[in-house]
Amino acid sequence: MFLVHQVILNEIGDEPCPALSKPDHLASAANRVRQNMHSRDPLDLEFELCQEHLPDAFLKADIKKHGKRHIILATDQQLERLSKAKSWYIDGTFKLIVGETTSMYANRPRSCRRNDLNV
Repeated sequence: MFLVHQVILNEIGDEPCPALSKPDHLASAANRVRQNMHSRDPLDLEFELCQEHLPDAFLKADIKKHGKRHIILATDQQLERLSKAKSWYIDGTFKLIVGETTSMYANRPRSCRRNDLNV
């Protein structure tokens, strides 16, 4: 809603405009258009992963084996940090997942000092 008010102020200023829809209606219309622009949530594991929506070199692997699928997304900096971490903590997100996709995990390394590494 804030964005709609900002655009209105930038485009027409503070002057009243009787022909203009209410900001709530404009925000709802903009949200409907935005929702129709992106793809729907996948219902199975055979969805196409559109790499054009990912940063360069962010997709590290898309592995399909034994009816399962593992997608590994990370920056080189994140992988470097994981390789140097003393401990990894894994967080699972289950409520947001639909269909056959059963879980999503995020690795979070614990930061450690250089002299704590077993090198």
